Amino acid sequence: MDATDGADAPSDNQRSASATAAAIAIAVAFFAAIAPTLAWMEFSSTMENLVVATALEIHRTGHWLIPELEGEARVAKPPLAAWIAAATIRPSTFRDLDSPDATMRTSAYYRLAWDVRWPALASSCLMLIAIFDFGRNVAGAKYGLIAMVVAATSIYFLRFGRQMTTDVQLALWVSVADAAIARLALRRVTWAASIVAGLALALALMSKGPVALLMAVAPALPLLWRRAVTRWLPLIAAMFLAIVAGGAWYALVAARMNVWSRWAVELSRSGTLNHAGNALSYASILPYMLPWTPGFLLGLAWTIVEAKRRAVSRAWLLPLLLVIVPVVVMNFFPDRKERYLLPLLGPAALLTARGLSEMFDSDRPGVPRWLQWATLLVIAVALPVAGATKWLVLLDERPWYSIPLAIVLVLCLGSTIAAAWVATRQSATGILIAASIVMLLLTYVFFLAYRDSLAGRSDLRPLAEVIRERYPSAEMYYWRPEGKKRASVDLSIYLNRSTVWTADPAALPPTSSRPQVYIALQHRGEAEPQPRRGWTRFASLTRDEDRWFAFVRERTSQ
Repeated sequence: MDATDGADAPSDNQRSASATAAAIAIAVAFFAAIAPTLAWMEFSSTMENLVVATALEIHRTGHWLIPELEGEARVAKPPLAAWIAAATIRPSTFRDLDSPDATMRTSAYYRLAWDVRWPALASSCLMLIAIFDFGRNVAGAKYGLIAMVVAATSIYFLRFGRQMTTDVQLALWVSVADAAIARLALRRVTWAASIVAGLALALALMSKGPVALLMAVAPALPLLWRRAVTRWLPLIAAMFLAIVAGGAWYALVAARMNVWSRWAVELSRSGTLNHAGNALSYASILPYMLPWTPGFLLGLAWTIVEAKRRAVSRAWLLPLLLVIVPVVVMNFFPDRKERYLLPLLGPAALLTARGLSEMFDSDRPGVPRWLQWATLLVIAVALPVAGATKWLVLLDERPWYSIPLAIVLVLCLGSTIAAAWVATRQSATGILIAASIVMLLLTYVFFLAYRDSLAGRSDLRPLAEVIRERYPSAEMYYWRPEGKKRASVDLSIYLNRSTVWTADPAALPPTSSRPQVYIALQHRGEAEPQPRRGWTRFASLTRDEDRWFAFVRERTSQ
């Protein structure tokens, strides 16, 4: 069932149009199923908040080419995600964020969540179609369809695919580049595929920078090199297009500002950045591939074993390299986070599709197809059970779910899996359908409770609402005596204004037109910050083991 270095099998060619239609239908179905949940969550994710706060500042300042965040140029990351978010915020939404009516503001923030998140989900669903095309180019339409369903039902997709982040845009355009590169490396070198690859890489560079080349180009070089010997011009043109189109913004910024040291820190993930993770951090791909971890491990191991025996086809070598090379290289950098592997979802899902095929469609003894069913069942049971205990609690310290509700959920999800297992346990189709139903239901079950937990709420929205009520037109500052750093940008989102860092609030020139407010953070064990000369404390907020304080200086008389 392995692909060869050539066109699809005749049966795949005959089904190509219907397979493409099925892929589009699957992507649309997952968008429609997940979309109703997008506005449930407050802005509580740090990475999404950075993009949303930048998008709002674009609207306030009109600075599109070089966006700003908290009054400073936002050049640490390229602006594609912020541009998309800003472009999809409706004027009526932005206007109502500053309404004096609290109910209208609440409605506006609900609409803002939809405005910025539906493009993220749409991008993720377009990524699914790219994953289908990648799988079709490697192993045929059947594998492409399995891979896209695997990707769509993975925890990777269901957790990160709904957020407006740079990682989602990077994952989309790396996946499109992967599909085009698979055509170039495994089929024929054409100008059309080369142009698509070049444009996708350019957009990936505009999403998160040079890491796109590590994820899409570097692993494929051994396969592309053989093609370049006879058809080098389209491939050179693709890289030229990627570098010129993807690098234009960087060149413009570098010509206007001194940013090389900042970019060096971003590229190396060192210096003043907060490091995260350890040498095993990227083993997180295993839990994030759930419920398909057994199939992924089997497909990965099978392909590695064949590669060592030199028995693997060139086609299957491509997804293997696209998973292994970035993980190995990125592990040498000190900043490691699980979301960094989101662009590897396509090749990981395709290896999983191979593992599932070995489980369900082969006669080899000892292939543990029951393990894949058991994994899905454990996930279906684990969330309701954990939610009925003190492991997962709401803001009022009650468990996420009552015991009767947890029992109903377990029975419903368990019976769905049991029915699919009895009806189609010999076929991968049954578990793909069962997993789609179960994981989408769990998405609703999870976010309905998570939105009312501490982790699901914005840290500083309550403080922002107090400031709105007391001083709706205040100038905002953040006092951090130990050095320059941004406050949590959800404050800027829920105030719809910048919160500028200040070395000393007492040194700020007073204003006669607007009151001035600064906030300060007290970590556990630190002394409580006292108001600076001329300022008065008027609010505080306890969050976990920290406390935030707000101080005001009323506008001065003329």
